[in-house]
Amino acid sequence: MTNANEGRPGARQGKNWRILIFLPWLALPLMLGCYALLWSRLPAELAVQFDSSGAVTNSPGRTASLLLDSAILLFVLGCFTLKLWDASRPAARAKVITYYFAVISITAVFLAILKFNL
Repeated sequence: MTNANEGRPGARQGKNWRILIFLPWLALPLMLGCYALLWSRLPAELAVQFDSSGAVTNSPGRTASLLLDSAILLFVLGCFTLKLWDASRPAARAKVITYYFAVISITAVFLAILKFNL
């Protein structure tokens, strides 16, 4: 017995499309792994915000920084995944570029904060 979608053009493309939606989720284990590897080297308070003279104005603890970074990344990943999951129009699928850019940018900022605080 054959699948009803096999003869339909684009049936295979839909499966590949869903894989592309989940690819940015690899940013979460990447960020968590970096925190795990660097945890003992990180200071108790991380410098994350500075005033115009370069003095630290906000310094959350390691745990608070990890939780906030994880929550922000989960929120962005979840929102984009839900929006793109059933996107069947090509115009809606073009939003995947915005999705990738957002995840890469957020991950880069979080990792840059970790690197700065080493």
